[in-house]
Formats: sequence, C-alpha cells, structure tokens
Amino acid sequence: AANIGNAALTTIPVVHNLGTRDVTVSVHDATTFEQVYPDVVKTDANTVNLVFAVAPASNAYRAIVVG
Repeated sequence: AANIGNAALTTIPVVHNLGTRDVTVSVHDATTFEQVYPDVVKTDANTVNLVFAVAPASNAYRAIVVG
C-alpha cells in the first residue's frame, strides 16, 4: 500500500514486487476513504500503472495492491 499523487502525473506507476500480474488493485481517497476508479494497467509482474483523467494532488489517494 502507498499514498500516491503529485499534482503533475496522470499515469502513476506503483511498484509492488509481487512477481505476478495476478493482482487486485484498490484505490481510495486518503481523506474521505471514498473508492476511486482509475484505469489499471498491469505493465509487468512487479508494476501497475494507475491512469487518471486529472493528476491527483500530492498524496491524495491510497493505492493497495494484493496478489
């Protein structure tokens, strides 16, 4: 799990090092805990890219990767 967002990137890589693309990804607002639904691209066995329409503010979201 990690806080994500930097007010600049719309595609945010999250490195999980689980060694598989068989992962589940969940993202929620770090303040309100409301679920957020970015596009999820499983780029390789250790990284997912979260794609947002607008760049999230600094540490605005919490991303959880389970595998």
